[in-house]
Amino acid sequence: MAMSNQVNLHPLLFTKLSRRAVACVLSAAMIAAVSACSSSPTAAPNPTINAPVIVTLPPRTPDISSTPQPPTATATPSLSPTPAPTITASGPTLASSAFNVYAIATAAPLSIGPFHLVPANTVVDNLGNGLTLNYRTDDGAIYSVVIFISLNLQDAMDRYQSEVSSLKDKQPAKVGDEAMYAPTDTNLLFVIHFRNVVININRPPVNGTVPTVKITADQATQLALLIFNALPKS
Repeated sequence: MAMSNQVNLHPLLFTKLSRRAVACVLSAAMIAAVSACSSSPTAAPNPTINAPVIVTLPPRTPDISSTPQPPTATATPSLSPTPAPTITASGPTLASSAFNVYAIATAAPLSIGPFHLVPANTVVDNLGNGLTLNYRTDDGAIYSVVIFISLNLQDAMDRYQSEVSSLKDKQPAKVGDEAMYAPTDTNLLFVIHFRNVVININRPPVNGTVPTVKITADQATQLALLIFNALPKS
């Protein structure tokens, strides 16, 4: 008897196989669907674009105040030069002349206390600028008196102030317009200012052997007064 090519399956086994086939078909279908969904790109939402608003501005007037302006030039006030202080003389000035110089030399006292004039040692400036008198004391010391006639009041004032400024120890004296006695200075003994005249009374050189007798303030002032009295006053 010939063999049949058909395979008879048990009904229960057929049922199980059928269920498995259906499940495989469904699974394949689901995978295909998921693949289709994942492969198709998702469309991005369209953004809303705001159209630019064009606003027409009114014409603007240039702001002049905002432009830097150069500073306003300030006129420099003209300053009047301060006038120099005027020097008022106590009387007529003494003219620089040979006549006045010889007049002073002639009127100079011959002896004043311990001081004795040495006429041979008198030096006269023939141009009229002044003269030098020399007085000897009993110990042989020579005190020179220099009388200078300035051309103007300012020159005499400057000369007097220069002499006085160098004195470290000084005492005012009532001789002429102003005067200073220098008790300890090594060079000057007395300085006198009178109008346009300056008088210096000088001590002997400090390196000499004289004086051996110290001159007092009263003796120095007496010499200064008599020398001042020899000046022409008018």
